[in-house]
Amino acid sequence: MADQITDTVCPRRRLRIGGLHQLLLCSAMAIFPASGAFAQATPGPDAPAPQTGTTAAPQTSEADEDSLTGDIIVTANRRNESAQRTALSITAFNGDQLTRLGVTNASDIAKITPAVSIYQIHPSVTNINIRGVSQNYFADHLEAPIAVYVDDAYIGSTSAIGVRSYDLERVEVLRGPQGTLFGRNATGGLIQYVSKGPTETLSAYFQVTGGGYEYGNGFVQTEGAIGGPIANGVRARFSFATNNDEGPWHNGVGANPGNTNEYAARLQFEFDLGPKTTLKLIGSTDLNRDSRGAAYTTQAAGVGPNQLGFPLAPNQIGTYVNLAALPTLAFINSPCAGCDLTGYRQGSNPFRINLSNPGEFDRSIYSITGKLTHDFDGVTLTGVSNYQNIKKIFSLDSDGGPSHLFDYGTEMKYDQFSQELRLNGSSSKLKWVTGAYYLDMNGRYGVDGLFDLGPYIGLTCTAPACTAGSPVTDAFRADYTLKVHSWSVFGQADYYVTPEFYVTAGLRYTHDRKKFDYRWRDQLGFQTVLTGGPANVVYNPSTDPTADRSFNNVSAKAQLNYAPDANTLFYAGYTRGHKGGNWSGPIFPPIDVSSLPHRQEVLTSYEAGAKIRFLDGRATLNGSVFYYDYKDYQAFAIVNLVQKIFNVDATNYGGEVEFKVNPTRGLDLAVSAAVSHSKVKDVPLPDGALADRELPNAPGLSLTGFARYSFDALGGKLAGQANVNYVGSHYLTALNEPTNFQKAYTTVDLRVDYTFPGDRWNVAAFVRNVNNEKYRIWGLDVSALSYAASIYGQPRTFGVTLGWKY
Repeated sequence: MADQITDTVCPRRRLRIGGLHQLLLCSAMAIFPASGAFAQATPGPDAPAPQTGTTAAPQTSEADEDSLTGDIIVTANRRNESAQRTALSITAFNGDQLTRLGVTNASDIAKITPAVSIYQIHPSVTNINIRGVSQNYFADHLEAPIAVYVDDAYIGSTSAIGVRSYDLERVEVLRGPQGTLFGRNATGGLIQYVSKGPTETLSAYFQVTGGGYEYGNGFVQTEGAIGGPIANGVRARFSFATNNDEGPWHNGVGANPGNTNEYAARLQFEFDLGPKTTLKLIGSTDLNRDSRGAAYTTQAAGVGPNQLGFPLAPNQIGTYVNLAALPTLAFINSPCAGCDLTGYRQGSNPFRINLSNPGEFDRSIYSITGKLTHDFDGVTLTGVSNYQNIKKIFSLDSDGGPSHLFDYGTEMKYDQFSQELRLNGSSSKLKWVTGAYYLDMNGRYGVDGLFDLGPYIGLTCTAPACTAGSPVTDAFRADYTLKVHSWSVFGQADYYVTPEFYVTAGLRYTHDRKKFDYRWRDQLGFQTVLTGGPANVVYNPSTDPTADRSFNNVSAKAQLNYAPDANTLFYAGYTRGHKGGNWSGPIFPPIDVSSLPHRQEVLTSYEAGAKIRFLDGRATLNGSVFYYDYKDYQAFAIVNLVQKIFNVDATNYGGEVEFKVNPTRGLDLAVSAAVSHSKVKDVPLPDGALADRELPNAPGLSLTGFARYSFDALGGKLAGQANVNYVGSHYLTALNEPTNFQKAYTTVDLRVDYTFPGDRWNVAAFVRNVNNEKYRIWGLDVSALSYAASIYGQPRTFGVTLGWKY
């Protein structure tokens, strides 16, 4: 029974208006007149404030028990409340809905959530984008500007985000800065996963899914759980999931890349320590064994205006950097039309590839969480302790072809500990939460870059480590550590001026201390031979004071909220979020230590929204508009193979609207739309010029549509559903290179399921990306070496699921 909180926008195909005042005017015109149709509804005890006096009840929901328009309880404000009565832009789904919608990992959530995209760059790094806010850099040591929480514990490493989702109570997606209550890097929003906890009675389920991809490879996935009481006042639940996936790629010259062997498990115990005290312990693990890396699909590219890459047509000769002429920057022609410097041409099918190196992927994630809750007669104390450990080895063929031109690999060992204490309370006019948070992160990282350029640039290696007369082949290695110590204090309160009108104010102060120790070496002398640069670079607090930095910043929230009745809510306000500064960790020379650090970014958001329930609870219409003002946005780009993060200012404005209705028994319909218009100011291009750019992965328009119809059949229940997802054209990188332009695309998913009599067994068949749309989700401009690399979304996928529950 989920209730997807949505955001509203003016009914225009593309929002191109000139300022915050026009945005808010547009919001008022679009939202407030609509509320008049429901003005006759009477205020009720479900209004958002604790209040006295006589009020009528909210509309009684006549929606189907399992419809999308029913209420769902969320904790977005660090307390239990209806999502439809939560005054912020939130989308939420409960576990049953996630199962019916076919959600098995983080990426699936974006198909049913407006203004959100979630892409796995490769199995070890996941990129989350909310309203254009994201971090495109694939380095393991960087935190994302979209925070992810699992059972109240912050997931600090992007390497731990893209794991399999299973046995969930609900998922909450919050749009906009959430720093006051959640803090850590929730600049653009956050995603919160809540596991299904131990139950008072015995419950269990198991399901197995088998299927395949358009081009022949298959997968088998399982998941299940069992739980219930094990002693007086003690409950437990064990959950597990497996994924044995051969991946969608077919490699013509060796083993297929992208296979996955993933095994996950979670064990929970819940203890009643007294009538007002509860302790929950959660231990989980997620293991990837004998897996291989993802596959880049490459396209021949040339260096164009501003030294930005452009894709080559089949009959077109391109230019790329003449490495033999370095340190002088010069260009030479590709050896043939439509090919890269090795003479390779990728075919039109991005899943039919020819990789010399299928890659490697091995990862272990362990997490332990303890959550203590005690009720002091009106004030609730909550303490959450968490420890995480991650070990990972990953490599892939970065040139995407049969030659050993360029291979890339990473490894990491990461430990994280966090502790939060918070107090919640309320009175007749006030709801409040306050607390303190501590975080310690310790990461050790290694990155390898291997070149085999000799046959293509006509140089021989003269470094001492080379065999005399051998072609230039080199390996770069970067080893670095990052230590982070952070603490913060926070508070937020809702004050009710009247039963219908209340004011929200919140503040969080955060202090970060970060130390970076970076050591780079040119193992065979390529840097020295070609550029005359140093063969070793050391950057740490003993060599440069900028490697030991402290950051202090404030997150804030001020908002006005008005609930004229139990079925209508309006809000408008200001929020400020921030993401701490850090360092880049480049692997390819030349290494300029002065460009390694980057400043913290600050996002100021102005937002207005409305939430309306009508048709006796069978329909909801939610929406919001926003204006984002970025200071020192942390933009990522690759310039002549060197990874860089630079700070620039940016703006973004737009909004979302979502409508859900259960018009008749068994029928659910939902549509949503999101628009945005972004500008990143004075972005430095590779040739030194400055130009305005769009935020990466920020389409001007995206649409989703969902329909599900269920009815009684053969003594059970039969249902069919369809999901359509449209994503407008956008760029994949901050430089907006022509090589990384993604045209608009549409995907369609279909599913049919049958629940047998007795409601124990069910079977479902599904097809994802029915139209087999080919679209890219991530890209790199490596035109300096004559190609562009891309990760594609999954092709047509089909399968069958058999499930049982008790």
